Amino acid sequence: MAKRLTEVLKQWWLVLILGIISVILAFILIANPGTGFNMVRIIGVINFITIGILGIVSTIARRKEIPAWGWNLVGCILILLLGIFVACNPLLSDLVLIYMFTFAFIFEGVNGIFGAFSLKDQGVKGWGWSLAFAIITVILGILLVGRPLIAALSIDIIAAAAMLSFGISMIVLSIQMSKAKATIEKAVER
Repeated sequence: MAKRLTEVLKQWWLVLILGIISVILAFILIANPGTGFNMVRIIGVINFITIGILGIVSTIARRKEIPAWGWNLVGCILILLLGIFVACNPLLSDLVLIYMFTFAFIFEGVNGIFGAFSLKDQGVKGWGWSLAFAIITVILGILLVGRPLIAALSIDIIAAAAMLSFGISMIVLSIQMSKAKATIEKAVER
């Protein structure tokens, strides 16, 4: 059991990279207010392709340790395809773009919630922070779905907030994973 968990926790650096990239992209959006859909489209494409690729690599590497890993892989592939689709269709309508991004935010937030509860089940301290930021990501995604006109006027702000929340939750999760890995390795050595 400890060996399987240690193998999963070895992937903490992938989660950290994903979090850092999301935070950087969020700050780029924040630094360029009012740029609207074009900036969100570019940042979103970069973010979704990164999330998709890192998620696919991580899921395949941990497939023996992840229950129902196939669903996680499907989700990561869909996120990657979404990024590629948006990159290849620059004239995509803004409303379609809003809905695509919102469902991606909701998916990633829900995925973060499951990750937080997985940490809780493993007894990792501080799992609540990951849960809180994942919930914020879901809420921001739902706000975008429920109010497309508001989303159209403020997509850069809401997208930046969702990316920032997601990025922070991934950074917190990676730190918790790294600490848990070290704790398990020390226990196994004894």
